[in-house]
Amino acid sequence: MTGDLEIRGMKHRRQVVGLCAGLVLLGLLSPARAIPDSAFRSRVTHVSDGDTAYLTNLEYGTTAASWNGRKARFIGIDTPEVYGTDECYGKEASAFTKRKLEGERVRVTYDIDRVDPYERALIYVWRKGRLFNAVLVKRGFARVSIYDPNDRYEGRLRRLQREARAAGRGLWGAC
Repeated sequence: MTGDLEIRGMKHRRQVVGLCAGLVLLGLLSPARAIPDSAFRSRVTHVSDGDTAYLTNLEYGTTAASWNGRKARFIGIDTPEVYGTDECYGKEASAFTKRKLEGERVRVTYDIDRVDPYERALIYVWRKGRLFNAVLVKRGFARVSIYDPNDRYEGRLRRLQREARAAGRGLWGAC
């Protein structure tokens, strides 16, 4: 009797695994941590604030005598300011990005536009297999801020913002 249950359980697991594999092949289910093939390796040398940092191996962006690498702005998001005006939750967003990224090796991708009007590279940052831009939104450290044509992850970012706002996470609860 126990043997029959084990065999049926194994058969069911194989069917579920086979179904999931088929969905992935069809493109209906994507791996949660898929990094695009176009992503390249970089290292964060300095974090300026919650959505701006200096990174190595970037083709675009201004350089500074103080920091190695080029200045870059994270696409699709906006964290509260810490320079000029000290906006609500700006210090927390900046500290989180600094704690998670400074000195870390990451993967980077561009979208359509490569630089913004301030000559910062425009990038998506992948840390430990996850889109860091999305992590900031999910945790309530950033709001979605889309500038066409750079909208590759707009749907995901807007969904995460709705969830963070509804849960009162980060700036949505503090501000």
